[in-house]
Amino acid sequence: MPVTPQARVRFEELLELLEPHGEDVTGRSMFGGFGFWEHGDVFALLSSQGTLYFKVDDTTVARYRKARATQFAPVMSHSEEPTPMPYWSVPKAVLRDDERLHEWVTEAIEVGHATSKKRRPKGSRRAPAR
Repeated sequence: MPVTPQARVRFEELLELLEPHGEDVTGRSMFGGFGFWEHGDVFALLSSQGTLYFKVDDTTVARYRKARATQFAPVMSHSEEPTPMPYWSVPKAVLRDDERLHEWVTEAIEVGHATSKKRRPKGSRRAPAR
């Protein structure tokens, strides 16, 4: 699904809003939406329709469920069924409350760092498949 002009404007607004929350917050378009990174680790997604999702893990997902957030579950090209991903929508009440938003952003950044796939040193090899 193509990115709507409203989603692109929302991306720019959110990038500006999120920059103070990390030393190196960046964003770019990806897969029909947008992604947000801090020090190279993804912590948020913006759908093509303009919904903001934060990355969660087992320790943070209860907060999103309690707030009746929805899980990001796109239909991938290899499947007809939605594929649940570890991103949950950010409730509007959180987006309207600077203090709560800062708390949720900080938490999502921490989850992003904790769950990032560590890169192998350059020149290293994987063990051969058995």
